[in-house]
Amino acid sequence: MLLTVVCCSYLEGAILGRSETQECIYYNANWEKDKTNRSGIEPCYGDKDKRRHCFATWKNISGSIEIVKQGCWLDDINCYDRNDCIEKKDSPEVFFCCCEGNMCNERFFYFPEMEVTQRKLVLHIDKETV
Repeated sequence: MLLTVVCCSYLEGAILGRSETQECIYYNANWEKDKTNRSGIEPCYGDKDKRRHCFATWKNISGSIEIVKQGCWLDDINCYDRNDCIEKKDSPEVFFCCCEGNMCNERFFYFPEMEVTQRKLVLHIDKETV
């Protein structure tokens, strides 16, 4: 009987699309202005049918990384099933990443997607040499 309850409870979470994110690293560079804590661990809350994620935003100022904010992020399809916090946009002014999993925003990465350029090979056949 207990196995059935645990199994059904687990399946309910998967069906409703709930993630396992319960806590995220919290940081706010503007903590004094916003009258919040500067850093800590943030518990993530949200509707039962919404997925919870962690996020990080940062700037790269002359090679020095400045964290802007970190914390919980609610139900964004761009964050679904991402274990790592990775920004892929090419040279954004403010970097952003999101992920699923407890404290997954503790480490964040920048791996820009390379723009794929296709070169067309034009074959010119000189009729006189054929």
